[in-house]
Amino acid sequence: MMATADERRDVRIAAEKAAAVGDFEHAGVLYEKAALSATDGRARMRAAEYFLKSGNHDRALANQVAAARDYAADGDFVRSLAVSKRILAKDPDNSEIRGLLAFTFDEAILAGDIDEATTSDLDRVKRSAGITDRDAENVLAGPGSSLSSEQADQILARLPEMPLFKFMKGPEALALIDQMRLVEADVGRLVVRQDEPGNSFYIVTDGRLEAQIRTQEGMERTLSMLMPGDFFGELSCILGTPRTASVVARTRSELLEISNLAIQNLARDFPQFDRVLASFSRERLINSAFESSAVLRRVRKASRSELVESLELIDYEAGSTIIEQGKAVDGLYLIATGEVLPRSRFRGGRRIAYPTMLAGDLFGEISLVLQRPATASCVAVTDCKLFRITANALGKVLRKHPGLSKDIKDLAAERMTRSNRIAGALRK
Repeated sequence: MMATADERRDVRIAAEKAAAVGDFEHAGVLYEKAALSATDGRARMRAAEYFLKSGNHDRALANQVAAARDYAADGDFVRSLAVSKRILAKDPDNSEIRGLLAFTFDEAILAGDIDEATTSDLDRVKRSAGITDRDAENVLAGPGSSLSSEQADQILARLPEMPLFKFMKGPEALALIDQMRLVEADVGRLVVRQDEPGNSFYIVTDGRLEAQIRTQEGMERTLSMLMPGDFFGELSCILGTPRTASVVARTRSELLEISNLAIQNLARDFPQFDRVLASFSRERLINSAFESSAVLRRVRKASRSELVESLELIDYEAGSTIIEQGKAVDGLYLIATGEVLPRSRFRGGRRIAYPTMLAGDLFGEISLVLQRPATASCVAVTDCKLFRITANALGKVLRKHPGLSKDIKDLAAERMTRSNRIAGALRK
């Protein structure tokens, strides 16, 4: 009979008491007992930890394998993947773990998520990684196995929720997993530093990290807290741009690192991977820009699709003029990466520069709302990636979203008032 939550809690308390007096073997046995009464990857990992401390390496490995299987059965693919990488780092030929990965993607073929044209690629990758069909069978037939076909379906349902993976076919995903590296970060460790080159990106598998940005005034500002399943650093790695924020571990954390070299290897081995990266980069750029925008982040995600479909991504080199004062504006611009400086020329030749605009800022709205030539020029201070939506496409979106229309008109009015105030002061 399955133990109740209270009974499992009592077993865990007893295990910690045993560990406190140095009886690690008994602590491992108790955590193992708690895990056997329910699918519990965390209990399995605690059991493995204490068996390692007691010197019982075989039993520790068995619990790690069971933890990877339990996490997968619960749909927690990220943690399952992290445990799998930990095992393969010490035991590269572990057939159960390689079989767990193989079985996941074989099931994807059966479910129709991978077309038949890619199955030969999948077989090639499996052979190069040392994965056999027998490995996949061992996952189901192995001692203590809890992964059923229904649970495999749950794993597959979880995969599309993960950025990048949802754009990938089985062979690409399996090859990427094989090149990931497990990284541990102690409390206070600076994982990535703002403005440094981005040579890799990360998936959080355990712990909590803080993404923070250093302002021009030298102040640190928290952007977000990163939890298991979150990605960071992917845009600077893929696009070759400097890091836009720093990330610091606030608890002991575990990460999967994907290097730029791994991405290059995938692009070499799978020509279609370039399309995967393009789709992934576009989505991440849009999400990042929307969340950074005071106007656009209020648009519900469910309502963004039509606006997103109308966005065109354009690159501008530093020094390029994006909008020229006195000329017609061809659309509304959203900054994805980089810095843009707006400046106006007034009568008498006086020039006024406004505050620099950063990722998430909109510009071009005054001309579109008032239907008049640009009141200021906008120049790229750095290399920039901008999203543009044409006036016609924007009009269609705004008619369906009056709240967004009001926010853009309010922004235009605020900036127009500021420009008129400056012009009035210069006339005095």
